[in-house]
Amino acid sequence: LTVIGMPKTVDNDVYPIRQTLGAWTAAEEGANFFSNVVYEHSCNPRMLIVHEVMGRDCGYLTAATARHYRAKLMAKGMVPGAGLHLERLDVHAVYIPEMPFEIETEAARLKSIMDNVGCVNIFVSEGAGVASIVKEMEARGQKPPTDAFGHVKLDAVNVGEWFGAQFSKLITAEKVMVQKSGYYARAAPANQSDLSLIKSCVDLAVQCAWMRTGGVIGHDEDKQGELRAIEFDRIKGGKPFDVSQQWFREMIADIRSPLRPLNKTGDTEVAPLVQYEPPLPPGLTLPKKVALLTAGGLAPCLSSAVGGLIERYNELYPSVEIIMYVGGYKGLLLGESLPVTPEVRRKAGILHLHGGSPIGNSRVKLTNIKDCVARGLTKEGQDPQQVAADQLVKDGVDVLHTIGGDDTNTAAADLAAFLQTNDYELTVIGLPKTIDNDVYPLRQTLGAYTAAEEGAKFFSNVVYEQSCNPKMLIVHEVMGRGCGYLTAATARIYHASLRAKGFNPEVGCIQKRLDMHAIFIPEMPVNIHAEAARLRNVMNECDCVNLFISEGAGIQDIIKEKEDRGETLPRDAFGHVKLDAVKPGEWFGKQFAAMIGAEKVLVQKSGYYSRSAPANAEDLRLIKSCTDHAVECALRKEPGVIGHDTDNSGVLRAVEFERIKGGKPFDVKEGWFQEMLAQIGQKMEYGESVRVSAGHVEDVSVRVSSMVHVQSSALFLA
Repeated sequence: LTVIGMPKTVDNDVYPIRQTLGAWTAAEEGANFFSNVVYEHSCNPRMLIVHEVMGRDCGYLTAATARHYRAKLMAKGMVPGAGLHLERLDVHAVYIPEMPFEIETEAARLKSIMDNVGCVNIFVSEGAGVASIVKEMEARGQKPPTDAFGHVKLDAVNVGEWFGAQFSKLITAEKVMVQKSGYYARAAPANQSDLSLIKSCVDLAVQCAWMRTGGVIGHDEDKQGELRAIEFDRIKGGKPFDVSQQWFREMIADIRSPLRPLNKTGDTEVAPLVQYEPPLPPGLTLPKKVALLTAGGLAPCLSSAVGGLIERYNELYPSVEIIMYVGGYKGLLLGESLPVTPEVRRKAGILHLHGGSPIGNSRVKLTNIKDCVARGLTKEGQDPQQVAADQLVKDGVDVLHTIGGDDTNTAAADLAAFLQTNDYELTVIGLPKTIDNDVYPLRQTLGAYTAAEEGAKFFSNVVYEQSCNPKMLIVHEVMGRGCGYLTAATARIYHASLRAKGFNPEVGCIQKRLDMHAIFIPEMPVNIHAEAARLRNVMNECDCVNLFISEGAGIQDIIKEKEDRGETLPRDAFGHVKLDAVKPGEWFGKQFAAMIGAEKVLVQKSGYYSRSAPANAEDLRLIKSCTDHAVECALRKEPGVIGHDTDNSGVLRAVEFERIKGGKPFDVKEGWFQEMLAQIGQKMEYGESVRVSAGHVEDVSVRVSSMVHVQSSALFLA
């Protein structure tokens, strides 16, 4: 018998092979993953983002991922005057098992970065610092669980959270986010570099089969990198990453070099604005000063909308003065703004390439006086609306463009009404951003197209995890508390992209195994027993089940179940139960796993990855239409929220503020949605009464991966 092996591992840790199959792709995919989520810092001041990368004993993947990410970043343009700084988006530290570090020394360096740029981004191998973590756990009397080989289970150690806990206190981070790219990166199709390597290896493998030469195919480092069948007795794992490589030493030196202080007030250029004033139709006048602000959570449109407004004003009315409030209403209350200089105007197009908001977001409710005082935005006895109004008057702003959800835009309208009572005319023109697409009476909100496409891309990788686990249940949890649009649209794009691929059933590449098998959204009743009966058949046929769920699906049932058990669930300032505490994906995973006989459950959350992305082509087209119309409305002093008005034949117009409200449900009667349900065999209603017996739900182990969100560093301080 001639045995010929092919070396696959994302860790690239096999002696004496120079490069294992899949490692290049995993590094590139990990970089793509972080290229989205890095923008989360734009809606959170003093934020620490920990990117945890696979690699128990070898730091290759973490190092290569950082290298790929930085190369992508350096190829992008920046607009420092608009708050888009390379220093904020860069990698600030890399921690791998092969490289010792002193946490106090590193914390001092990172504290300086945090103070300078307002955020810190670190890349961590899942095996970095494990010995220290295990030692701490054992000192507390905890015994970390081990696998069949005696290795400590890394899920129990939770390296990313440990790094977040250690550094958050020392660098005074206000918010910590741990992001795990492992399953997303390792399950992807091969990239061009790996395809070339695979082609070379499989060609040689066939030659070796013909010659009856056994071994593992690879470039043999002990034989000048020759591609050959390496003898099995020379193959072993555990090869460490070589930290002496020049590219790695140069990268670490660059990362650790002192940062130049950021120019937080914008460009130093003081060149005068163009004085050209175009002839205007009778009755129209140019605004004296225009202000922009972004607020609320992120969506893949904020940066592009800021850029689009600046571009349009500069194209038609370059003499109009523009400022940008930093951090949304927070910046307005504190009087913090950036001028749109000639340099920013020239580079405005670059903003379309980036996600997040360059000028920053914040969640501030001007009518919540207590909260504004507690956060240091106003003083005791001050009315936040009055403070904001006074600042707008002081700055001479007569047109305010707000980019946010329904709360952001209606708050601005209230502000305009407040000013009008004091004889100050302010025209507020809103742009509607939300990935939920749940604003009345608008047909489509900015960012929702992109978020759906990015969520589909995310699942296009992780779905392949079922190929290494029998009877696997994958739960793809998508953002959407009260509206199922994003989940439905994500499923639609994924379903369509899957059907466009070819398949090879005879070798197990079967479309039905990769498709989604059920969709659960808030607008649909969940008959969990009837669905479990159907999905058990799917499990028996396909050996896997893939679910798409909105984070708000079945939420009332979950809350009731938890409160009946005596649990007290935390709520936000609006009285909503915090979804992080409810964990709907985990709940669905446990319920169904027990009923359909799943042996392994994986919950994947695409939310932050999806909402932080740059706008796609569909959103760029919509943003262009809306920003152009917003500038027209500014000249007419016509307030409202720009969008296609479903109550007025879908015309693009400034929709009156009093007609704007959130909470619009997804229409489950949409033809494409009904057709998709029929294709996957899911019903809206089940007439028959079905009961499915199940094991004990609490015995089900659920792995929640790729997105771990820690709300506040205060959680670590107890």
